[in-house]
Amino acid sequence: MTARTGGDRLRVARPARTLYLRVFLPFFLVLIIATTLAWWVATSMMSASLGDRLDKQLGHAATVLAAGGFPFTEELLQRLGRLLRAEIILVRADGSLGPSTTADDRGALAQAVLDKTQQWRDAGISHHDLAYQGTPYRLIIHNLAETGRDPRYAAIAALASLEEVGHAARRAGLWLGGAVLLGTIVVAWLGHHIARGVTVPVTQLASMASRIADGDRAVRFETARTDEVGRLADALNAMAARLAEFEREIAEQSRLAALGNLAARVAHEVRNPLTAIKLQVQLLGESLDPEGRGKVASLLDEIGRLELIVSRTLAMGRAPELVPVAHDLNQLVAEVTALMTPQLSHQGIAVEQRLDPLPTTLLDGDAVKQVLLNLLTNAADELSHGGRILVRTGVDAAQQRVILAVEDSGAGVSAEDQQALFSPLASNKDSGFGLGLALSRELVALHGGAIDAQRSDALGGACFTVRLPIRETHVAEVEDTIANANTS
Repeated sequence: MTARTGGDRLRVARPARTLYLRVFLPFFLVLIIATTLAWWVATSMMSASLGDRLDKQLGHAATVLAAGGFPFTEELLQRLGRLLRAEIILVRADGSLGPSTTADDRGALAQAVLDKTQQWRDAGISHHDLAYQGTPYRLIIHNLAETGRDPRYAAIAALASLEEVGHAARRAGLWLGGAVLLGTIVVAWLGHHIARGVTVPVTQLASMASRIADGDRAVRFETARTDEVGRLADALNAMAARLAEFEREIAEQSRLAALGNLAARVAHEVRNPLTAIKLQVQLLGESLDPEGRGKVASLLDEIGRLELIVSRTLAMGRAPELVPVAHDLNQLVAEVTALMTPQLSHQGIAVEQRLDPLPTTLLDGDAVKQVLLNLLTNAADELSHGGRILVRTGVDAAQQRVILAVEDSGAGVSAEDQQALFSPLASNKDSGFGLGLALSRELVALHGGAIDAQRSDALGGACFTVRLPIRETHVAEVEDTIANANTS
């Protein structure tokens, strides 16, 4: 198989090899070679050791016979031969065969030994290998010329077959081979277990990574390991969680952008008819009596609120830009509250104000009005059967911030929902899109402030608190305002 890469180059695809084979196969081959070599060396050494032991036994027997005071009788030679499991042959001084333990039908074997004796008669003790009819023998020749043991005999030959040595070596080799094979199986099983302990988690992690790549962000790898595999699993789990969170944020941003574009288009279409309606209402008010003009003024206030909503909706499609100007926050609160009071009163909602003296602060007036309008609308939605809303302001001298709080007598906000309320599209209401609080948090953040939600101590419902910073140049004014409030 071939695969095409960048630049029209062809790359030959190698056959897939699992990590298990890469780990276990070389280990197994080395183990087989090492155990086979060890078996061969041990068998060879055992065979050589048995041969040396046989040489020593034969040489010792020949030396004892040559130096001892025992008569060279056939009965002695037979007993010694059975004891050593060997053949004992005496060679006369004239070079002929003397008494021996060999049977008549094996006289040729004695003759072969005699030929060897004639060749090495001058040596003291000599060791030789002899093959007779395909059977290997070990031959020890002891020269009697110097000992004076018995002038009738010139040499003693001790002969033993090496077949039994070979049989013993093979039996030992079989036992050793069985032990080696068993050890190889045990070590191979341990190697297999170790290799699987490494490759199985890696295979599972690779499968998990493939599932993550296929879009499954809920997959997790549960393990109690603390080694490299455990750290890799923790990293993959964290990566999957971060990818899921990132995708949720992207989805929310995409929905918010699409909704913002739609809202901007709708607001753009509504603005022109709203302007025409406002103009016609103004013209109508000029022709009415004073009582009618008062009603028209109320209508114009509602139209003004609609214009503020439309303008802010149009701003949702682009990043807000603040125009900070010196403002009295209490004055902005009074304007928005006056705009909202008629509608809230119609819903059976009483609006209370508790405004402390505040320093003049650099604020974007329209942005702050929009924040307060959103908070009042949110509180009104919670009071579908009427209730109370408290709007209060104050100064946090320690943090150099002015405070705007909107409290209601509704059901309140649970601790779990306090942060989620400010997420886009997080509304659980039957109507609306859940954008008001998210937009409010954005506008407050652009001022360098913060907004949070908690339970109201005064009314028992929800309390949304906005904290806006005061510039360094207004510190003295803040201190004067606090002092005036304390004296009053």
